[in-house]
Amino acid sequence: MTEEKCCPQLIKEDWDKKEVEWKEKPFYKTKYHSLFHIPINFGGVVRKAMEEITSRDLDEEPAMMFSKEESMFSSTLLISLKRDAKDLETERLSGKYISMIFENGYRQTPKWTREVKGYIGKQGKVAGELLFWYVTCPKCARKYGKTQTVVFVKVA
Repeated sequence: MTEEKCCPQLIKEDWDKKEVEWKEKPFYKTKYHSLFHIPINFGGVVRKAMEEITSRDLDEEPAMMFSKEESMFSSTLLISLKRDAKDLETERLSGKYISMIFENGYRQTPKWTREVKGYIGKQGKVAGELLFWYVTCPKCARKYGKTQTVVFVKVA
């Protein structure tokens, strides 16, 4: 029996306190609903988005799925693409970002946000937009015994 491919298990040293610079990096863009920041239709939105991406051979490994929260009731989901797609709604990211990885406890997101902003401030930089990559789905969290989240912050 083969194991179904799902969420990656990241190596902390590869993602923690790393700087990445993107120039017009394409991401598939879609929305999902939340209730007080708790995703409601996230799984279905991800499945549909991944079908669109894989059917066009645009998926990259690992696929980064960023959550941009606009309100307590709605968020934007950005999924990394290996190249641009003219027939899909996309958003391009440009600039320098610093990533920090955290394990376990999605409820600790406010604490992680403070920690990331504190780290950026100590580097003499200004924290901009935050992107949250909730790496581990519930099924893989049970399999791995932990969850992982990577927070990317745009720096100036």
